[in-house]
Amino acid sequence: MTIYVMSGATLIDPTYDLASKPITIYNYGTLQFTSENKFIAKGQYIYNYGDANWSNNTIANQGHLYVGGDFKAKAWNNWQGGGTLYVSGSFEYPNVDLIFDGNFYIGGKLSAKNITFNNNAKLYNECGVFAKENINITGNNCELHVAYLNAQKLDQCATSNIYLKNNSFINTPNYVNHNAGVGSITLEGDNAVAYIIGEKLHYNHSDGNKNDLKMFRTSGNQSKIYFKGVFCEEGSDNPVQPTLNNEANVIEVTTENQNDFTIKKDDCNPGHNDNGDPTPGPDPTPEPKADLDLITTIEYPNHTHEISATCVKEYNNKMYLSYHTRGAGHGACLEVFSPVTNNQVTMEQYLQDTENMIDFNHLIVDGKTTTPRVLTVGSHHKKGAMTATIDIKNDGLLNTESTEITENQETKTIEPMQMINLVPATAENAKLGYDENCIVRDGDKYVVATTRGYMVYDTDFNEIKMTKTDGRVKHLSLNKGKIASLTFDRQLTETEDENTAIPAHINIYPAGTTDFSVTPEHSFAVEAITPNNGKNTIALVGDRVYACLGGAGFYCYDLDGNVKWHYQIKNALNTQGDKAGLYKAAANGCFIGGKYIYVAYGSAGLKVLDMDGNLVAERYKKIKKGNYSANYVTVYNGYIYVAHGRDRLQVYKLYNCDADTDVSYNE
Repeated sequence: MTIYVMSGATLIDPTYDLASKPITIYNYGTLQFTSENKFIAKGQYIYNYGDANWSNNTIANQGHLYVGGDFKAKAWNNWQGGGTLYVSGSFEYPNVDLIFDGNFYIGGKLSAKNITFNNNAKLYNECGVFAKENINITGNNCELHVAYLNAQKLDQCATSNIYLKNNSFINTPNYVNHNAGVGSITLEGDNAVAYIIGEKLHYNHSDGNKNDLKMFRTSGNQSKIYFKGVFCEEGSDNPVQPTLNNEANVIEVTTENQNDFTIKKDDCNPGHNDNGDPTPGPDPTPEPKADLDLITTIEYPNHTHEISATCVKEYNNKMYLSYHTRGAGHGACLEVFSPVTNNQVTMEQYLQDTENMIDFNHLIVDGKTTTPRVLTVGSHHKKGAMTATIDIKNDGLLNTESTEITENQETKTIEPMQMINLVPATAENAKLGYDENCIVRDGDKYVVATTRGYMVYDTDFNEIKMTKTDGRVKHLSLNKGKIASLTFDRQLTETEDENTAIPAHINIYPAGTTDFSVTPEHSFAVEAITPNNGKNTIALVGDRVYACLGGAGFYCYDLDGNVKWHYQIKNALNTQGDKAGLYKAAANGCFIGGKYIYVAYGSAGLKVLDMDGNLVAERYKKIKKGNYSANYVTVYNGYIYVAHGRDRLQVYKLYNCDADTDVSYNE
């Protein structure tokens, strides 16, 4: 049955549910219900054109109710398996508890004392959702599509999801995510921005890994979720330091970046940094700002560890990633990835040190040997400083098969990974604490930077020359017939720690040098380095030397040691607490492109500079206590690969600026 109520006419419905019969009502006039409780049953459709004023009735819905204006009723009564409610205007019950189960579209303001979403409830709201007290999302398949959300507490359970669009804002003193490995807040669309303020951001460890927080996500390109608040574990107000989500561009709001974004204000949304336009006119088209976008999240099925990614290199369309254990202890891994395809990176192989004996600090891929191979340097818990080699098969994977050979009628097993010890592998030598920091191939030789000095081998790892130095040799760089090194002037004393500033020099020798005790062609002092246990990568490019000098930042020198420019993050020093006077973050690794310079700046993330040292774009990480540090960076086919400590491999792309030219330098 279909009923049309024309303009000026009135339809009076005295029933509770119209006998639950299928019926469709198109109301252009006045629709009155005489029953105090009105139930819209399944199969019933009511289309009300204009405001709905049912102030004497409590409405329950399991059918379909469409209101072309504001919705006003005595109360809204939840009905399990609720139907569809469409309200183009507002739905306001500021002193009443509302419970929703069904599909809801509310174009205007939705307000109540408490709002609960059960079962499969889905809400689409264009303006804002306001609760004087709590918003509770309880159902496994609940979805909230909102632009502005304000409550004293936002409580999200199960596999529910909150979807934001560009210009969205969530403001709640207390956000609790009870299933942070699955339930999430997702910002949809490309080039979108959202802002989340929560004095306390509580979450549990539903996926068993508190360091891989996945409750914030961005599904499009170049989108960002800015947040302001403190992360706490569920049931506690004690702050914790999780890894900021690898599935989203998530940026903590600080005094340095709080003006970097704008949320437009409207009738519901108070906005952020939106001062309005005193002379309204056509919206100008702003010049796009260069930006970094997190391209991909790498899944690690059945392969988890707490060790730190140290170096990443490309060879023959494969990416190779090394790991070590930061600080005391050992534990290493080598991983092989395919590069970005369709915004995804796939891990193809891993070799993990399950006995926690090895650290890998740096790696190279040598494609000049008969069989290409990966060479890594670091240390072994029982054998001390060492270099390890492993062959690469034709498919780019590492050769993990042992082989047997017979010599003098004796069968020997050759393991796939060969280790070359810096000093004899004795327990006494292992206690000396020697380590290897970097390796390069120089012609028909390998040069290794160690904490003891320079070690030179031939390509069969026969020792050519060991040159001892007063301090650690931190890094090496080869370019156009020269080899540069960054070397500490002295070792640490027994009373000094990682935060002691150690004086250092950059020395430049002719390529092919085997005896590094000779006078270098160029030598100059650099800024004292603290913390002194970082990567401190250098890059020699033509007549420039680029150096990552820890907390002091990133320097560009000429060959005589004159500073051409210097980049350091703003407010680089801690000013309060037990870290006062120490640097917040340290420049660790760099990659010099043809047009841009890419700096892995520790816990401050990835920085992209132009060739004059000006910041072009940055991927800012929450500055926190160690282990999530951007350590090394390389660029391949327009994608930026970062060995990001316990954040493992991160891949970014630079947008809204001229593309980089052919790479001018690659170790």
